[in-house]
Amino acid sequence: MNDANWHGLDDELDRWADADAPATLWLRDDDAVEATPVLDKLLAMTESRDVPLAVAVIPALAQPSLAESLTRSNRVSVLQHGFTHANHAPPGAKKSEFAGQRLQGAMTG
Repeated sequence: MNDANWHGLDDELDRWADADAPATLWLRDDDAVEATPVLDKLLAMTESRDVPLAVAVIPALAQPSLAESLTRSNRVSVLQHGFTHANHAPPGAKKSEFAGQRLQGAMTG
């Protein structure tokens, strides 16, 4: 990613600073299933800077290492991200785990 991709964010943060208002931020990690060095670095960074972190977890694929890693942070919230994160939409339709064509019994187990 080059610096030009951050131009909009830089401009917005500058507007907050010009208004003497602190920007309120939170971060999200998507599709988490296990502890990784990158997730551990993100957890440490957000914890040390007191920035909230939301971790979108795929429950059916989650490994014990993920729970162990997440319990070490006071600034993390877990968001359920589907169940298996598998696409069940018909061809050409927007991807969806819980597509309208699926029977409810197939979606609830």
